[in-house]
Amino acid sequence: MPQARNKILVVLYSHPELFPPTLNAVINLAASNGEVHLLYRPHKKDEWEWPSNVHLHPSGQEMTIRQFMASGARVRMGTHARFIRDFLRLVRRLKPQTLLLYDAYPALFYRLIRPLVPGKPFLWYHSHDVIEEKDLQTGDRTIALLKSAEGFILGKADLFTLPAAERKPYYGLGSFKGKYLTIPNFPSRKVFREPQPRKIADPMTLAFQGSICAGRGLEGVIGSLPMQAAGRPVRFSITGFCNDPAYLQRLKTSIGGLPDKDAVTIRDAVPYGRLQEAQQNAHVGWAYYGMESNMDQSIGTASNKFFEACAMGLPVLYNSDNAFEAYRRFEWAFPVQPTRESLSAQLQFIAEHYESLSARARDQFLEELNFEIAFEEAMKLLPHA
Repeated sequence: MPQARNKILVVLYSHPELFPPTLNAVINLAASNGEVHLLYRPHKKDEWEWPSNVHLHPSGQEMTIRQFMASGARVRMGTHARFIRDFLRLVRRLKPQTLLLYDAYPALFYRLIRPLVPGKPFLWYHSHDVIEEKDLQTGDRTIALLKSAEGFILGKADLFTLPAAERKPYYGLGSFKGKYLTIPNFPSRKVFREPQPRKIADPMTLAFQGSICAGRGLEGVIGSLPMQAAGRPVRFSITGFCNDPAYLQRLKTSIGGLPDKDAVTIRDAVPYGRLQEAQQNAHVGWAYYGMESNMDQSIGTASNKFFEACAMGLPVLYNSDNAFEAYRRFEWAFPVQPTRESLSAQLQFIAEHYESLSARARDQFLEELNFEIAFEEAMKLLPHA
């Protein structure tokens, strides 16, 4: 693809390495545009090696999300104010042809500064997360402001994208006059490069990676152990971060009560670039989402876990109560409940057909379930000045 001169400003009120779809978008935008500028909150140390035409603009002091949420109202308001100031200064200086806003906080901030922005860039709004109706009903003024700003931005946006079509009904699109696209949270071929073929081993490891929280079926898997599949002991590997220390302690207490204390391991989250390395001994991916929220009920192609497992050649287990049409065509994906009987049956089948299932998952990632293919249509809509 010829190098275009489009200057793009991407705005995310978090750290891009915590949002793989944003990371994937930036590295793909950089491959076909002159400059990509990224304004973000430094919720972690920068570890990713970005292309030379990606320019990073962290706003505010480095602090984790947990530290930020635990800080006082004055600190949070000061952080908001600084981000707004940095946003305005950057958009005035750069005069980008394309402005890509991720989620409701950048939408709110752009609503505030828009009258001061020279010209009107091509406005692209992408929503990772649905603002839940139950949160709106709490009367929280911040949530109400964010939802209002989202509606305002959708009335001005040239392009609106979501990671799953199932989420579209949760957005008021009556005033939206732009183009809508679904961009699934598929991994990038630029990140998930040629892994070695997977083979079944002893023990057989079921792997979860992501946010360690309720609604992911973790307790059910732990309570189903010990277990065997095709004569192999099953292990459960949990990798991720947990913002609820009490919940994490309950999991550890359950693990401590197992006959085999090595049946479950819990490890801290790893940088996205090391995910494949961290999961090199995994055999099956656990991509279970409950039914407690609109986000989970509409997860579909927004599931990072599901498609990252596919990219690594792992057959996947997902919630049988939330069986999306998009999942049913994948012969390497299996509906399950976090019970001993259900897990045992599916893991037994996977163990008996492992190499063919693993190879098919990897092939489908390369052929169709990668971010490059998903992102192609959006790239065609961007202005090239």
